[in-house]
Amino acid sequence: MAQPAYYWRPSIAVCGMDFVTGDQFPLWENYLLVTALKYEEVRLLNIHESRVIHDEVILKNHGRVRDVGCGPDGAIYPVLNNPGVVLRLTRK
Repeated sequence: MAQPAYYWRPSIAVCGMDFVTGDQFPLWENYLLVTALKYEEVRLLNIHESRVIHDEVILKNHGRVRDVGCGPDGAIYPVLNNPGVVLRLTRK
């Protein structure tokens, strides 16, 4: 068994992940989106050569985030289980 390349202590209760794709967020292309059930967050991780070089919160306190994905339009879609909605995140 290999040790994780990156982890949070205490655990953020990761539930869903997806890579940013499409042209909506060109500066985030191939960054990793990670959901945090415990802290009601979507985090954005910049990974370079198998190492996380930056980790930031891009959504917080809108409900427990169960999953996240990028749509064909390039928007980011977090799935919340309380209150049970799908958000659509786009650039201004």
